[in-house]
Amino acid sequence: MRALLPALFAALDAARRADLSGTMGYGAWGADGTAPYPSWHAALLAVAIDRPAGRIHGWRERLEASPVGVGPFEEAYGHLQALAECVPEARHLIHSDLLHYNVLVEAERITGVLDWGCGMYGDFLYDLAWLCFWQPWYPAWQRLDFREEAMRHYAAIGLHVPDFEARLRCCQIHIGLAGQAYQAYAGHWTDLQDTAQRTIDVAT
Repeated sequence: MRALLPALFAALDAARRADLSGTMGYGAWGADGTAPYPSWHAALLAVAIDRPAGRIHGWRERLEASPVGVGPFEEAYGHLQALAECVPEARHLIHSDLLHYNVLVEAERITGVLDWGCGMYGDFLYDLAWLCFWQPWYPAWQRLDFREEAMRHYAAIGLHVPDFEARLRCCQIHIGLAGQAYQAYAGHWTDLQDTAQRTIDVAT
């Protein structure tokens, strides 16, 4: 993974530079390139809404009835609300699922990025936050610091990232909350407990 970092950051840079002029909105986009929210702020805060048309509708009720309960979710959501007040409204291409065998690699080269079903428009730091948040689930990554590696990379290419820490934490909290919603819906109670604790740890 360490050997692959240059290729990984090059791929994330390419996504950040992707031309989105023919698309609209923020959040998860559909086949027509349109996403439903008018701002990144709105897309982030919508994570607490159990939409009747959503593919995991019913998650909220299941979370409330779960051994974990809704308390940790609500606590972390409060932190998300505070951080979301200062997020940028720039739109970038986000994969939002760079795990689960969705990145193909040969030697030190990325050869493909699959399954854009979770793709979004929003803060480009989201994909970095994805790796940071889920890192504890991958023991082989424990000696990697994705945050530090990213900062080193941005400095090397001369990219200034305002409010880097707050934005990265905001994205990680959103990732944790979305993960809890899915795990509650699926009844993955152990994963739900671990994700809820991880989200609180990141938020505080």
